[in-house]
Amino acid sequence: ILANGNQNAITDIGVGTMLLMVGLEGGILNVKVNLTSIEDAAYVEKITKEIYEIKAVAEKEKERIMGIVNSAL
Repeated sequence: ILANGNQNAITDIGVGTMLLMVGLEGGILNVKVNLTSIEDAAYVEKITKEIYEIKAVAEKEKERIMGIVNSAL
């Protein structure tokens, strides 16, 4: 969409990207609160690590997309 779509919709892509990040962070909060009730420390550590890895990848992708969006404005 960024490369071939209607360039007037570029801000919609930016807003959608930001909303996806908010949704991801909300999901992460839900996982974190549920992890507090799990007694298996190794499992909690594994999931916590996965959460941060997923968030890091998402942040990089958000920055990439928002860079394209802002360059187009």
